[in-house]
Amino acid sequence: MSSRPHSSGNARSVALLLGLLVLCVLAMVACGGSGESDSEGDGKEEGQGQTSSTTPSSDGDQGDADGEDAEDADSDEADPDGNSDSTEPFSIDNWPDEPVIASGDPAGDADDGTPGTQLGPIPVPETSALVASRLEDDVYWTIQDRSPEDDRAALHGFRLVDGEVDPNYGGPGKIRTVMVRDVANVDWETLSHGPDGTLLIGDLGNNDCRRNDQKVLQVREPEADDLAVDLVARWQVDFPDTAAACGGKNSEASTIFDGVYTILAKTEPPLLYQLDDPVDGQNTLTRLGPIAQPAGGFARLTTGMAINDAGDRVAVTTAGKRFWVYDIDGPLLESLATSPPRWSRRYTSTPDTQIEGVSFLPGTDDLLLIGENRSLWYWPAESYEEGELG
Repeated sequence: MSSRPHSSGNARSVALLLGLLVLCVLAMVACGGSGESDSEGDGKEEGQGQTSSTTPSSDGDQGDADGEDAEDADSDEADPDGNSDSTEPFSIDNWPDEPVIASGDPAGDADDGTPGTQLGPIPVPETSALVASRLEDDVYWTIQDRSPEDDRAALHGFRLVDGEVDPNYGGPGKIRTVMVRDVANVDWETLSHGPDGTLLIGDLGNNDCRRNDQKVLQVREPEADDLAVDLVARWQVDFPDTAAACGGKNSEASTIFDGVYTILAKTEPPLLYQLDDPVDGQNTLTRLGPIAQPAGGFARLTTGMAINDAGDRVAVTTAGKRFWVYDIDGPLLESLATSPPRWSRRYTSTPDTQIEGVSFLPGTDDLLLIGENRSLWYWPAESYEEGELG
């Protein structure tokens, strides 16, 4: 009697144990299937994360996205415009191949140029280039373009007195003329200051692309009683990027940037070149690159260039009715390469007016411009600053 209940209890215990075992097996299967499914899901999400950074759905993807965001943040901090190329420090080696051009509307013809004051005419035909004397106050030197009829190897000086050209600076009814010995005016176009109180005459004209003898003539600046000056050095210059069919580039603008002779070629776009460590003889110019341009670009080719004494403004003239002034903020060459001009004005002109030279008045931001038709224009800074470009 007592054995049956015991046997029945054992049966129930076995059944209970079997039931628990089945439940455990089922639970293990369920856990294993879930793990495999999650693993497959991570694999798919990683694949999606690699092809599209916009749909992170796992912790791994979010980490990748965070890393990308961090990199983007670093890039944005280095360059607010998001241009990764500009994070590299500026140098001649990474000068832009194409000119930086300002956005917005081009400068129009509404500006009539009336704030400029005409001081001329200068009694010298076909004047070209302009530079202030470093020996005499209020005196400026200019040169003439070539002429087959007469010898034009000379410097011409004039003096300003009370805002007018002194008609007797070189004698009664004359401006001053000082001959340059032992040289010819093949096509003189530019004039700038040189080292040790000298002047640099750019015999750089090359209108027909025929010359292979372009040069810079270094002469001593004439003193008060000089009737002629001697040549100090003759720097023959070669452009490094000239086509074989052409001996050089036509150039009508030059000045000194940070102690280095710098040429602005009359090309489209205008290109800067420098003459490093010149020697009396053959020299190869260093090509820098195009200068930054206003909205719409320059309407005409460049004819003159000057820098003020402070080194924070550069003026560029073009062949017809307008000049441009750069506000130098930072390294000079970098500013010219990357920052378009800040100001521009038109000058009242006649059909034969073409501004050929520009100079800042010493110690100021005021401008003096000279045209090949003997015209002379004075522009105080406060006048041309009214032409601030947008």
